[in-house]
Amino acid sequence: MSNNQGDENSAMGHDPLAWIASETETVAEIETVVKTAEPAVQAAVKNMVEEAEPSEGNIENAIALAEQAATGILIRLEGDVGIASVNILHEQLREALQQTSKVTIEGKDLAHVDTAVVQVLYAFVREAKKSEVEVQWQSVPESFLKTVAVLGLSEKMACA
Repeated sequence: MSNNQGDENSAMGHDPLAWIASETETVAEIETVVKTAEPAVQAAVKNMVEEAEPSEGNIENAIALAEQAATGILIRLEGDVGIASVNILHEQLREALQQTSKVTIEGKDLAHVDTAVVQVLYAFVREAKKSEVEVQWQSVPESFLKTVAVLGLSEKMACA
């Protein structure tokens, strides 16, 4: 058995807790960099905004986004909406959650809906509540309401 001049970690050859000190130092270094960088980043962003020249396209786009945020997004369910449509519907609903605070789902031309679609709509309503996005149902047919009721989701989806 060798003795490395009283080194208490000689049996292992390294200090197994050394990572704690280095990790703490790294966190402190990162916090210091962030604190010193924040004013510089804010100044850079301010300069970019001040230097940006408004173009007709940018202004029209900003107006359209403002109107959309105020009036909300309309999603139409038309014809037979089955499992083949789930991915497209899911993408529309996901985008709507990110873009507005109000979504209206219209079903006046809805002929049939699969339970998979109802499940996607339920997940959307649940996420909308979490994100404080208002969901309104408009002109949904009785067949849709019956499907939702059979699945026990009428109250949760608030579409009745």
